[in-house]
This record gives sequence, structure tokens and C-alpha cells, in this order.
Amino acid sequence: MIITLRRGYALFDPEATGDAPRYLHRPEAEPPGNRFNDVKCDTGGRFWGCTMDFACEARTGALYCYAAGGSCVRHDMGYTVTNIPTWSRDGRTMYFNDTARGRVNACNFEPETGALSNPREWAALRPRHGLPDGMTTDAAGRLWIAHWGGACVSCHDPRRGAELGAHEPHPNPASTPLGYPRPPGRTGPEGGTLLGRHECRSSADRPSSATFRRSNISPKLTVLAKRDIDHPMPS
Repeated sequence: MIITLRRGYALFDPEATGDAPRYLHRPEAEPPGNRFNDVKCDTGGRFWGCTMDFACEARTGALYCYAAGGSCVRHDMGYTVTNIPTWSRDGRTMYFNDTARGRVNACNFEPETGALSNPREWAALRPRHGLPDGMTTDAAGRLWIAHWGGACVSCHDPRRGAELGAHEPHPNPASTPLGYPRPPGRTGPEGGTLLGRHECRSSADRPSSATFRRSNISPKLTVLAKRDIDHPMPS
């Protein structure tokens, strides 16, 4: 199993008792104040990792692509906090979050090679709705984004520009995996389960992180005003 530790990619065997993870690659270009943040694999098996400034101040975050054979490509982002990528339904667009500035960005993605091009801003969150953290894509091609500090998860349809939101009882949702199975004949997450992680920073809040779950999420979604989440251009 390949995982990320603070300083890079590592090999971890959960069945090897007492064996510590072994580093596979530690990027030399990473500043000492950085750490790896979220990670995700693309359909070609490449392992994408995001880095961030531990103090959430310097714009030193980057995006790394670790591929079979041990090659690793760095994409300089200039973000304070770079967060998890996800892809469009056709695999031709990659989305990733510039969390500290409240931006969801996009770029053209080449599935065969993992090459990136044409980076651009895709959506901007208003401050009252928190910051874009973890996100994922459902079977219908919609993006589900956790709003850190906003106590909600939003759903975006890149084809129609529609936004839906599910409010959570936790202030800091941090990720949005989707659970299945779905009822026969349905596509996307309707009738399925929205899973996620929320985190707490206050010493008075326990636990410091936990998993939330929403079943049959469609009836619980509410429309968010277009003025609250701006889409400056199509993907």
C-alpha cells in the first residue's frame, strides 16, 4: 500500500507487524515548513498528492504526481493549502482546491499521460460558506465539495452550473466520499449515502475528527443562491 507521510510517498504493509513505512520518494523541492495533505489516484493508477504550508501562511503548496516506476512530477501551484483533486466524468478535466483563497480551480487533463494544461479558476466560494476542502465526483459527473468552516457540503453540476447544498451539524466537514449501492435504475448518489470526515480544532471539541453519514441525501438538499458560489467560466 502506498501512502503519504508528512515529507513524501511511502510504502506501508498493514500486515507487517512492527515494520515502519518505508519512504519511496521525498521531494527535494518541498520547503521544510510544508507537509503532504490530501491524496487521490486517477484512473491510470497515478497517485496525486497535495502539499501545504503547515502554518497556513506561505504560498508554498504544490501538486505531485507519483507514477509506476517511481517517477514523480511536481506542479508548482503557489497555494497556501492545496487540496485533493478530482476529475470530470470524461476524465478530461481535473479540479483542485486553493483552499485558503476559497477557490476551486480546474485544468485540462490528459488521462493517457497525466499531463496538465490551461489552469483556470472554476468556482469561488463566498466567505460565509467557508473554504473548499476535500471533494469527489459522483457517477453523474457532479462535484461534491466539503466546506471547511461552513458547516455544509455543496454539489455542483459542471454542465448546468447548478449548486445544491446539504447542511451538516459539524462546522468543519473535510471530505466527501460517496457510498453505494444505489437503488436499481438510479444514477449518481440519489438514494445512496454521503460519507465524509469533519475535524475540530478547539480543545473543547472531542473527538478531534470523526466520520459523518447521510443516507437518502436527495430530500435533504437545498438550493444555494447563485450569488454565494460564483462560476466564472465553464470547465
